[in-house]
Amino acid sequence: MKKYFPILFLFFLLIFQQVQAQKKRDSLQSQTVTITRSYTPTVGDADKIQVNPPVTVSEDFRKIPLQYRPLELEAVSTFLTEKGKSKKPSVSFERYAASPGFAELAVGNQKALRLRGWYLYRLENDWKIGGGLSYETLGQTATDTLLLTAFSNLESLLTAQKNTGLADWRIQAGYNRYGSAYRDTLQPFSRLAEPLAVHNIYAGLKSDFHRTVFKKIRFRYDYSSLDNFSGNDIALRNTNIFPVGGFDIATVLSARYTGGQNGTVSYNNFQAGLFPSLRLDRERFHFKLGLKLFYQNRTDINDRFLFYPDIAVNYDMVYELLSIYLNYEGDLRTVSYKNLWQENRYVLPSTALVPTSTPYHFYGGFRGQIGSRLAYDLQLGLTKENNKPLLHERFSPRGLGLNIIYDNVEYYYFRTNLSYVVPRFFETKINFDYYQYSPETQAKAWNLPDYKLAWLMRFRIGKFTWGNELYYYAPRLDKLNLLVPVKAGDFLSANLRLGYQAGKNLHIYVEGNNLLNRNYQMYYAYPVHGLHILAGASYTF
Repeated sequence: MKKYFPILFLFFLLIFQQVQAQKKRDSLQSQTVTITRSYTPTVGDADKIQVNPPVTVSEDFRKIPLQYRPLELEAVSTFLTEKGKSKKPSVSFERYAASPGFAELAVGNQKALRLRGWYLYRLENDWKIGGGLSYETLGQTATDTLLLTAFSNLESLLTAQKNTGLADWRIQAGYNRYGSAYRDTLQPFSRLAEPLAVHNIYAGLKSDFHRTVFKKIRFRYDYSSLDNFSGNDIALRNTNIFPVGGFDIATVLSARYTGGQNGTVSYNNFQAGLFPSLRLDRERFHFKLGLKLFYQNRTDINDRFLFYPDIAVNYDMVYELLSIYLNYEGDLRTVSYKNLWQENRYVLPSTALVPTSTPYHFYGGFRGQIGSRLAYDLQLGLTKENNKPLLHERFSPRGLGLNIIYDNVEYYYFRTNLSYVVPRFFETKINFDYYQYSPETQAKAWNLPDYKLAWLMRFRIGKFTWGNELYYYAPRLDKLNLLVPVKAGDFLSANLRLGYQAGKNLHIYVEGNNLLNRNYQMYYAYPVHGLHILAGASYTF
């Protein structure tokens, strides 16, 4: 119980603080009140691992999942420099958030099945309670030397939410089961890899406050288990903004505990952070001067303090058309098996996890919008990450799996984001990333591509919708047991989704994944499924 005491104490202290804050009014006479729509979550909103990059139906496109590592497609459309953020894409396929409930069924080749459902009920005291369930499964596929049999995902969610006028509250709890495929390894492999079934139970609290200096609270607890492994992940974050004169003083309080037990080996990591910053916003000039202070206590290191800079400058050279920005920041990130399994379910829980430290991250570039439809963001950066986890192939008693090796890696990158939007009718995005890695001890940054490309396009004509995604990944290198060089070749994957609004409540669609039917591998010896097509329908009520 002692290892949970610091974070639990901080959690209850912040809750008490926010309850007291609701009783106070801002003393400023003139206020800008932002009215936000209550968010209705769906099971489909969860970041799930898919066998191929599916056509995403969520409205924000912040993360497009892939089977073994999420691909991120940033929304830069309609970028407004004075707001410093992007609006959501304008073309949506489905309208789950506008209805209290929906049900969805889809079937396809390779014994593919998708079942989803959600319902939100409003109580008399303005509380909304709801729940949802999602189940997906896919049959076997084969390459020249590898066979991948069926896998399945099961996700469930319960939620309660309320808008009190001063704050939006949302409480969630759920259960996820990620069942990996059974992989039959032929030559040059000598044994079968056992299937993994990862269980995850979680509970969380989110609150957004209005008209107070206390803005946000985020709390989440995750329990993960796999055979004789169990792990805990507790995270807490609080955001406050204090206006002083023409400045905004922002403070962020964070705390996180991760720990696990793998047989007789255990590890623990606790870290707390304080991130104060001074922000100045003028008509064309935006400046932030901040600091990140961390306290760390883990299995191998006790009572250590770390400091990182957090500085950002943005200048609007030509209003909306051209802005130049420059950032200098560092960070300390906790690694958990929960996050690793969401990216790749074949990661073996064989080592204690070590936080990743970023002593410096310099990046800057140009961004803006041309007219009201074309937006761009060109960025160049230099980063140093200590104890960066790299995944590599390793034989174990369980079979061939992915193990973690830590290395200090310095790299620079170039990133291009382009977006063109015709509101409610058409949208396209192109993202290109180029990296050059310099590991300190390893010959290569294992399983990381030097460049990748993502293109998305979707449009609506009357009741018809079209959406396609195209991904290209450069080759990745690995070493089998860190001895034998192996290579996962480059790949090109294409996906397509066609939809038709058959009625006020009925939406039917056809979805094709890996249309080129390429037997590519995100990691060596882990093929993705070939061409598979789903036909389904969703009904809102």
